[in-house]
Parts: sequence; structure tokens; C-alpha cells
Amino acid sequence: MPTGTRAEVPLTDFQTVAIMAPTQRGYNVGVTLLASLPLHPLLVHIPVVLVPLLFAATIAITVRRSWFDKLAITTALVAVVAAFGTLLASQSGEDLQEQATRTAKVSQHVELGDQAKVIIAGFLLMLFVWVALDWWFARMATRPPQAGALLKGLMVLSLVLGAFASTWVFRAGHSGADATWTGRTAPPAGGDNDG
Repeated sequence: MPTGTRAEVPLTDFQTVAIMAPTQRGYNVGVTLLASLPLHPLLVHIPVVLVPLLFAATIAITVRRSWFDKLAITTALVAVVAAFGTLLASQSGEDLQEQATRTAKVSQHVELGDQAKVIIAGFLLMLFVWVALDWWFARMATRPPQAGALLKGLMVLSLVLGAFASTWVFRAGHSGADATWTGRTAPPAGGDNDG
């Protein structure tokens, strides 16, 4: 099989297909289908739900220290799940992109998705580092003198990146829905689009 091509795999219902495609740097494994349907529309819901939820949690744990003490570890663990979910959504989108007709709307979705992936990664990393360092410093016998300023800086960066990540995940999701559904749905009977 030539480099960069995909294997044709006969599909049956309820079959998950992982396709190994040789690339310039080795093999790319992408899970693309479940029950003969593309996985990308399902997997994108992981970051679409978790990123704004984590931003809300970031605000909450910033507002009250007692909430930080109760929610910080859970928030950090959900951030790890969101990171893996974002990678799965991105990979499944790249796999689907190879099969999609390239239109201006699809190109815009791909561009926003790539930007969202970077911003989300920055947010999740910053949030995880902030929570982990705060947890670590709280258990030290003597706290380093710079710890307070460092934690405040990480907190502010987490809030700013969380706002950007939530915005970009919305923009990427909306552009994907727009690319998928524009022109494919008919207005309701009577010609009124407002329902």
C-alpha cells in the first residue's frame, strides 16, 4: 500500500473500524466509524461539554477557597479526560476530513478546530498545573516565598485561557454544524423558519 493511503475495509453494522494508514513517520491509527457512522460528531461532544464546564469550575474554585479544596482535584482529573477527548475528537475529525468534500465551510471548520485544539490544550495544561502546584504547596512544611504570586498568575492565565477555549470550542462546533447542515434541511411546512 502506498504511503499515506487508506485501506478499504468492508463494514458491517455495529463494527468499530480502526484503520492503520502508513504515513511518512510510521502508522496513523484512527478510529473512524462506529455502527457504520462517523465517530467525529459523537466525540466532539467531549470537549464541547467539558471545556465550558471546566471553565465554570475554574471560576468557581477561584471565587471560594472552600470550593477549591473540594473541587480542585476533580477539576484536574476532568481536565485530563477533556484533553484525551479533545485529541480523540481532533483525530477523528482529521480522519473524516480526508473523506469530506472540501468546501469553504469545511475549511473554516478545520481551521477553527485546529485553533481550538491549541487553545484548549493551553487551558487544560494551565489549569492542571495551577491545581497540582496549589495542592503540592499546601502539603509542604514551608511554602516557597514566590508560591503565592506564581499561583495567582496561573489562576489568571487559567481564567483567560478558559474563556478563550470556551469561545473557540463554540466557534469550531458551530462552524462544523454549519458546514454539515446548511442546505441540507428544509424549512418547516408553510415556509416559516421561526417554527
